[in-house]
This record gives sequence, C-alpha cells and structure tokens, in this order.
Amino acid sequence: MEYYSDEPIRNSLTRICFATYEQMELYKQFPEVVGIDSTYNTNKGKYSLFQLLVTDNFGRGRPVLFAWTRKEFKRDVVWILDCFRQIMEDTSKTESFIMDCAQAEIAAVKLTHRQAHIVLCSFHVCRAFCRKLTM
Repeated sequence: MEYYSDEPIRNSLTRICFATYEQMELYKQFPEVVGIDSTYNTNKGKYSLFQLLVTDNFGRGRPVLFAWTRKEFKRDVVWILDCFRQIMEDTSKTESFIMDCAQAEIAAVKLTHRQAHIVLCSFHVCRAFCRKLTM
C-alpha cells in the first residue's frame, strides 16, 4: 500500500497491490509471458484495476497480481511493476509482456524490465486502428 501526502485529502489510499501465495506459485510455474490488463471507472472510487496474468498449460489466462490505482500514469504502472518484482522476488525469467496500446504501460515496462519484449495485443491494436479510421 502507498499513501500520498500531496493529495488533496491527506493520508488517502492512492494505490494498493497484492498477490496471494497461490498466485506467486503460479507465476513461478509460468513466468515467461505476462499480460497486463487494466480497466477504469468500474468502482465507486473510480480506481483503475490492473491485472497481471500468465497463461497456464491449458491456455487460460490466470491472474498473478492485482493492483488498484487512482491514476493510470507511467509512475503508477512503474510502482505496480516494482511491486510485482518485490512480491515475486525474481521476475528476470519474464521474457515478454503483452498489453494494449497504453503508453504508460509500455513506458513502464521499458523502464522496469529492460530485457523483456513488449508485445501489443492484436485485439487492442485492431480496435485502435479501426477507431482511427472512423474519425
């Protein structure tokens, strides 16, 4: 958990990140490719929900970490990925991150996991491309 003192409401919770022991073990089994997915405005506090996922032997995406943040800025995603490294103890076996086209996520992975490849999700790329065409 992290508190900010420069927020308008002092000592308000701005970010939280966690993984269960089962999720930590799951990551250790399938560390090579991690997906990052985020949603926003899905709760009363308007926090963004981030999930880090791995794919198991059956091809299913399985969450290995959850985080909620007030914002979706680069510094927030860097904080999440730093928590990910700390919680999992070693993320050096992660070779690739799959994500949508969010610039904050891309920049954060480039900063925190320099050795990893960034793979853009084809669904999100196609959707963004189609939106640009219809503008």
